[in-house]
Amino acid sequence: MSHMGELPTRSQLKEGMSVSIVATKDTHTGKRTVGIIRNINSRGDYDSNGIMVVLNDEAWTRGRVKEIISTTENRPINLDIPNTEDMHNEFKQTFGVPVDGGKANDIKFAVAKEVAAFWNAKGGRLFIGVHDDGHITGLKKDLKQHKDSDKLESAIRSYLGDTLDKPLTYELRFAENDEYLVIHIPIRKKGEWVYIDGEFFVREGNRAQKYTTQRASEYQRMYGGDGR
Repeated sequence: MSHMGELPTRSQLKEGMSVSIVATKDTHTGKRTVGIIRNINSRGDYDSNGIMVVLNDEAWTRGRVKEIISTTENRPINLDIPNTEDMHNEFKQTFGVPVDGGKANDIKFAVAKEVAAFWNAKGGRLFIGVHDDGHITGLKKDLKQHKDSDKLESAIRSYLGDTLDKPLTYELRFAENDEYLVIHIPIRKKGEWVYIDGEFFVREGNRAQKYTTQRASEYQRMYGGDGR
Protein backbone atom coordinates (compact mmCIF):
# COMPACT_ATOMS: atom_id res chain seq x y z
CA MET A 1 0.00 0.00 0.00
CA SER A 2 2.63 2.53 1.03
CA HIS A 3 6.26 2.65 1.98
CA MET A 4 7.97 3.16 5.30
CA GLY A 5 7.32 6.48 6.95
CA GLU A 6 3.80 7.23 5.72
CA LEU A 7 2.11 5.63 8.72
CA PRO A 8 3.08 6.02 12.39
CA THR A 9 5.51 3.40 13.67
CA ARG A 10 5.09 1.51 16.93
CA SER A 11 7.97 3.45 18.49
CA GLN A 12 6.12 6.71 17.76
CA LEU A 13 3.00 5.56 19.61
CA LYS A 14 2.35 5.58 23.35
CA GLU A 15 -0.58 4.62 25.54
CA GLY A 16 -2.71 7.69 26.24
CA MET A 17 -1.96 9.25 22.85
CA SER A 18 -4.81 10.55 20.66
CA VAL A 19 -4.91 8.84 17.25
CA SER A 20 -7.08 8.29 14.20
CA ILE A 21 -7.67 4.63 13.33
CA VAL A 22 -9.63 2.47 10.94
CA ALA A 23 -11.46 0.09 13.24
CA THR A 24 -11.41 -3.60 12.34
CA LYS A 25 -15.17 -3.49 11.78
CA ASP A 26 -14.73 -0.60 9.33
CA THR A 27 -11.92 -2.10 7.23
CA HIS A 28 -14.09 -2.31 4.11
CA THR A 29 -15.33 1.29 4.32
CA GLY A 30 -12.16 2.93 5.61
CA LYS A 31 -14.16 4.99 8.12
CA ARG A 32 -11.91 6.78 10.62
CA THR A 33 -12.38 6.76 14.39
CA VAL A 34 -10.56 9.13 16.75
CA GLY A 35 -9.70 7.98 20.26
CA ILE A 36 -7.11 7.47 22.99
CA ILE A 37 -4.74 4.48 22.86
CA ARG A 38 -5.39 1.97 25.63
CA ASN A 39 -3.05 -0.80 24.41
CA ILE A 40 -0.65 -1.31 21.50
CA ASN A 41 -0.97 -4.83 20.07
CA SER A 42 1.46 -4.94 17.13
CA ARG A 43 4.91 -6.31 17.93
CA GLY A 44 6.81 -5.02 14.92
CA ASP A 45 7.78 -1.36 14.61
CA TYR A 46 6.04 -0.90 11.25
CA ASP A 47 3.03 -2.33 9.46
CA SER A 48 1.97 -1.27 5.98
CA ASN A 49 -1.67 -1.35 7.13
CA GLY A 50 -1.01 0.53 10.36
CA ILE A 51 -0.04 -0.47 13.89
CA MET A 52 -2.82 -2.38 15.67
CA VAL A 53 -4.13 -0.72 18.86
CA VAL A 54 -7.07 -0.86 21.25
CA LEU A 55 -8.78 2.42 22.12
CA ASN A 56 -9.75 3.47 25.62
CA ASP A 57 -13.48 3.62 24.93
CA GLU A 58 -16.46 1.67 26.22
CA ALA A 59 -16.24 -0.86 23.37
CA TRP A 60 -12.43 -1.18 23.51
CA THR A 61 -12.42 -0.51 19.78
CA ARG A 62 -9.62 -2.30 17.95
CA GLY A 63 -8.08 -1.01 14.74
CA ARG A 64 -5.04 0.20 12.81
CA VAL A 65 -3.50 3.63 13.36
CA LYS A 66 -3.54 5.94 10.35
CA GLU A 67 -2.56 9.22 12.00
CA ILE A 68 -1.34 10.65 15.30
CA ILE A 69 -3.73 13.40 16.42
CA SER A 70 -1.96 14.55 19.57
CA THR A 71 1.34 13.70 21.29
CA THR A 72 0.55 15.56 24.52
CA GLU A 73 -0.09 12.46 26.62
CA ASN A 74 2.85 13.21 28.94
CA ARG A 75 2.12 16.87 29.48
CA PRO A 76 0.47 17.29 32.90
CA ILE A 77 -2.51 19.61 33.01
CA ASN A 78 -3.15 21.95 35.89
CA LEU A 79 -5.88 20.49 38.12
CA ASP A 80 -5.90 23.40 40.57
CA ILE A 81 -9.31 25.06 40.84
CA PRO A 82 -9.12 28.84 40.25
CA ASN A 83 -10.96 31.27 42.50
CA THR A 84 -13.56 32.18 39.89
CA GLU A 85 -14.74 31.38 36.38
CA ASP A 86 -13.00 33.45 33.74
CA MET A 87 -11.91 33.49 30.09
CA HIS A 88 -10.11 30.16 30.51
CA ASN A 89 -12.03 28.36 33.28
CA GLU A 90 -15.61 27.11 33.61
CA PHE A 91 -17.31 25.18 36.45
CA LYS A 92 -20.10 22.59 36.13
CA GLN A 93 -21.58 20.59 39.01
CA THR A 94 -22.32 17.47 36.95
CA PHE A 95 -21.96 16.09 33.44
CA GLY A 96 -25.56 15.01 33.03
CA VAL A 97 -27.28 14.51 36.38
CA PRO A 98 -30.05 17.09 36.98
CA VAL A 99 -29.35 19.71 39.64
CA ASP A 100 -31.95 22.16 40.97
CA GLY A 101 -34.60 20.94 38.54
CA GLY A 102 -32.49 21.03 35.40
CA LYS A 103 -32.85 18.51 32.57
CA ALA A 104 -30.12 15.95 31.84
CA ASN A 105 -29.96 16.74 28.11
CA ASP A 106 -29.66 20.48 28.80
CA ILE A 107 -26.82 19.89 31.26
CA LYS A 108 -24.91 17.70 28.79
CA PHE A 109 -25.45 20.21 26.00
CA ALA A 110 -24.06 22.97 28.23
CA VAL A 111 -20.87 20.94 28.66
CA ALA A 112 -20.52 20.48 24.89
CA LYS A 113 -21.22 24.17 24.33
CA GLU A 114 -18.43 25.21 26.69
CA VAL A 115 -15.98 22.81 25.06
CA ALA A 116 -16.81 24.24 21.63
CA ALA A 117 -16.57 27.82 22.91
CA PHE A 118 -13.12 27.23 24.42
CA TRP A 119 -11.95 25.54 21.23
CA ASN A 120 -13.10 28.43 19.05
CA ALA A 121 -11.35 30.95 21.33
CA LYS A 122 -8.00 30.30 23.02
CA GLY A 123 -8.61 27.02 24.81
CA GLY A 124 -9.38 26.54 28.49
CA ARG A 125 -10.38 24.18 31.29
CA LEU A 126 -13.85 22.84 32.06
CA PHE A 127 -14.20 21.56 35.64
CA ILE A 128 -16.97 19.06 36.36
CA GLY A 129 -17.84 18.46 40.01
CA VAL A 130 -17.31 22.10 40.97
CA HIS A 131 -19.99 24.67 41.92
CA ASP A 132 -20.21 28.09 40.27
CA ASP A 133 -18.73 29.63 43.41
CA GLY A 134 -15.65 27.38 43.19
CA HIS A 135 -16.30 24.84 45.96
CA ILE A 136 -16.08 21.14 45.15
CA THR A 137 -19.46 19.39 44.92
CA GLY A 138 -17.92 16.11 43.77
CA LEU A 139 -18.73 13.50 41.14
CA LYS A 140 -20.79 11.15 43.33
CA LYS A 141 -23.97 11.61 41.29
CA ASP A 142 -22.23 11.09 37.96
CA LEU A 143 -20.21 8.13 39.24
CA LYS A 144 -23.35 6.53 40.67
CA GLN A 145 -25.03 6.83 37.28
CA HIS A 146 -22.04 5.58 35.25
CA LYS A 147 -20.68 3.05 37.81
CA ASP A 148 -17.02 4.19 37.73
CA SER A 149 -14.66 6.86 36.42
CA ASP A 150 -13.71 4.93 33.26
CA LYS A 151 -17.34 4.63 32.19
CA LEU A 152 -17.97 8.28 33.05
CA GLU A 153 -15.03 9.34 30.88
CA SER A 154 -16.28 7.12 28.03
CA ALA A 155 -19.76 8.65 28.32
CA ILE A 156 -18.35 12.19 28.14
CA ARG A 157 -16.12 11.42 25.16
CA SER A 158 -18.95 9.61 23.38
CA TYR A 159 -21.39 12.49 23.92
CA LEU A 160 -18.92 15.13 22.74
CA GLY A 161 -18.08 12.99 19.71
CA ASP A 162 -21.76 12.71 18.78
CA THR A 163 -22.64 16.36 19.51
CA LEU A 164 -19.73 18.36 18.06
CA ASP A 165 -19.53 18.48 14.27
CA LYS A 166 -15.95 17.18 14.21
CA PRO A 167 -13.67 15.16 16.53
CA LEU A 168 -11.56 17.35 18.81
CA THR A 169 -8.31 16.67 20.61
CA TYR A 170 -8.59 17.35 24.33
CA GLU A 171 -7.39 15.89 27.62
CA LEU A 172 -9.62 14.61 30.42
CA ARG A 173 -8.14 14.06 33.87
CA PHE A 174 -9.62 13.14 37.25
CA ALA A 175 -8.40 14.81 40.42
CA GLU A 176 -7.22 12.75 43.38
CA ASN A 177 -9.87 10.31 44.67
CA ASP A 178 -12.05 11.24 41.67
CA GLU A 179 -13.29 14.33 43.53
CA TYR A 180 -13.76 16.22 40.27
CA LEU A 181 -12.49 16.11 36.70
CA VAL A 182 -10.97 18.57 34.26
CA ILE A 183 -11.40 18.70 30.49
CA HIS A 184 -8.48 20.64 29.04
CA ILE A 185 -9.15 22.14 25.60
CA PRO A 186 -5.97 23.24 23.78
CA ILE A 187 -5.53 26.18 21.42
CA ARG A 188 -6.97 25.05 18.10
CA LYS A 189 -4.99 24.62 14.92
CA LYS A 190 -5.30 27.10 12.07
CA GLY A 191 -8.76 27.22 10.54
CA GLU A 192 -10.24 24.41 12.64
CA TRP A 193 -13.61 25.64 13.86
CA VAL A 194 -16.26 23.54 15.57
CA TYR A 195 -20.06 23.87 15.47
CA ILE A 196 -22.96 22.32 17.38
CA ASP A 197 -26.07 21.77 15.28
CA GLY A 198 -24.97 24.61 13.00
CA GLU A 199 -24.42 26.99 15.93
CA PHE A 200 -21.08 28.70 16.61
CA PHE A 201 -19.97 29.50 20.17
CA VAL A 202 -16.97 31.49 21.42
CA ARG A 203 -15.70 31.95 24.96
CA GLU A 204 -16.10 35.59 26.00
CA GLY A 205 -15.29 36.56 29.58
CA ASN A 206 -16.79 33.83 31.77
CA ARG A 207 -19.42 32.47 29.37
CA ALA A 208 -19.98 30.82 26.00
CA GLN A 209 -21.41 33.35 23.56
CA LYS A 210 -23.46 32.22 20.55
CA TYR A 211 -22.59 34.14 17.38
CA THR A 212 -24.87 34.95 14.47
CA THR A 213 -23.84 33.62 11.06
CA GLN A 214 -22.52 37.02 10.04
CA ARG A 215 -20.59 37.55 13.26
CA ALA A 216 -19.14 34.04 13.09
CA SER A 217 -17.91 34.67 9.54
CA GLU A 218 -16.31 37.97 10.57
CA TYR A 219 -14.70 36.34 13.60
CA GLN A 220 -13.29 33.50 11.54
CA ARG A 221 -11.85 35.87 8.96
CA MET A 222 -10.23 37.93 11.71
CA TYR A 223 -8.94 35.04 13.82
CA GLY A 224 -8.21 32.39 11.23
CA GLY A 225 -4.78 31.67 12.67
CA ASP A 226 -3.62 29.68 15.69
CA GLY A 227 -6.19 31.02 18.15
CA ARG A 228 -6.96 34.61 18.92
